Amino acid sequence: MFFIKKIFNRVQLITSALFYSLFIFTFSKKLTIPTGEQIDDLKHSGFFDNKNTIDVTKLYQDARLANKKHTEGNYKEATKIHQNILEEIYTFNNINESTWSPMFLSYYFGGFLGHRALIGVLLAAQKFGMVSPITRILPYSGEVNEQQLKILFDNNKDIEIVRSDSGHRFLEGPLNWHLSERLWMIKTNQGFLETQEFTDKVFRRLQELHINSVLELDYDYVFKSQQELEKLGLPKNQEFVALHVRKKTWNDFDVRQAKVEEYSASVKELLRLGYYVVQIGTDPQAPILSDKRVIIVQGDYDLPRFLTPYVLAKSKFLINTCSGPTYLAALFGTPVLQTNVIAFGKSAVTLSNNSIHIPKKMMYKGRELSLYELLSSPQGYSYKNIKFLNQSGFDLIENSSEEILNATKDILQLIQGDSVELSGMSAVKAIRENLQVPTNGNIAPSYIEKNESWIRT
Repeated sequence: MFFIKKIFNRVQLITSALFYSLFIFTFSKKLTIPTGEQIDDLKHSGFFDNKNTIDVTKLYQDARLANKKHTEGNYKEATKIHQNILEEIYTFNNINESTWSPMFLSYYFGGFLGHRALIGVLLAAQKFGMVSPITRILPYSGEVNEQQLKILFDNNKDIEIVRSDSGHRFLEGPLNWHLSERLWMIKTNQGFLETQEFTDKVFRRLQELHINSVLELDYDYVFKSQQELEKLGLPKNQEFVALHVRKKTWNDFDVRQAKVEEYSASVKELLRLGYYVVQIGTDPQAPILSDKRVIIVQGDYDLPRFLTPYVLAKSKFLINTCSGPTYLAALFGTPVLQTNVIAFGKSAVTLSNNSIHIPKKMMYKGRELSLYELLSSPQGYSYKNIKFLNQSGFDLIENSSEEILNATKDILQLIQGDSVELSGMSAVKAIRENLQVPTNGNIAPSYIEKNESWIRT
């Protein structure tokens, strides 16, 4: 009996090794000999010896339902469904949640700038023990993705960026969801956490540990970026502020977009104070001002993508709308003024030191919702488009030029170490705690001062 079991184990080991080699082959087209640790990972993953059945169709349906509820603003319901899905997958594969860590990242992590920033948040969480330490593997496709991913993570030993030559979605089926970290739910030592709550907790912990930057740029990359920006008109050693205003020209109903002209007063104030402004973004948007001190690094091509990490890392601070650069800048320790924030309950995340937010006003039949009303309703967490909101009696009011200018002055004071009154934040904190809101980023003091009735319950 012992001899038969030994033969069985040997066959299983060879099968595991063969599977792993073929698995790696899909990435690199080069066979590598698997290590014992990697074979154990596959054996313990539950990929082999599954004797039960699971309703894959139902898992897909549940996932679609959760995504729909998330978009509509039913945050807690969506989170619970996502948790249940992953727990079911783990149970089906006989995986111990307390000891298992998925080594792969879903390909969605590499798709957009904000998603790539989440990789950095995840790696930071591994550093201080919120997530089990493990070398992650991220499959990607596309030359542009490769360039920016390598700029951000090539020097990090905790992640391996691998090109997937034969497709990069083979880990996306429900039966394999335990093998890769899901973008919408992160496995931590506190259980599964939705990404916004996870991100907020990580940045709060980084502040507690007095850790400023968690990403490091290669010296050669920094040097080349400085040279390119000098060619574009940015003097060497000149302080600058980064600006990104989201504007999707192919979608007139995106709640995250804003009018760039409302930022001109802030830009003029920054120029008056001696800063240059570097306007970034893949969205084709007109230069905010015709001035040699406004450097334009925009467009969906190689140079803007190459320079964006440098601009976010080296700027005095970032003025942004509700979009991906917010999170990447914060990982470099760059303060962020996030304007025109929507889905305020989950988008006003704790970020780097001195970061602040100002929301779009949510109106219902002509009346502004208070912060308490906003955070206790789906509208406080919803990304539904403008057309849908209007049909339901809601409307969004963008930040005015004055609000953005005042918030710009706020963040300048914070960065300079001047005393800034944050007394209104105690009322905001009480509302958030009462409603169990997942994010805790500071609101600009000037916004609270001008909108005192907004924070009254």
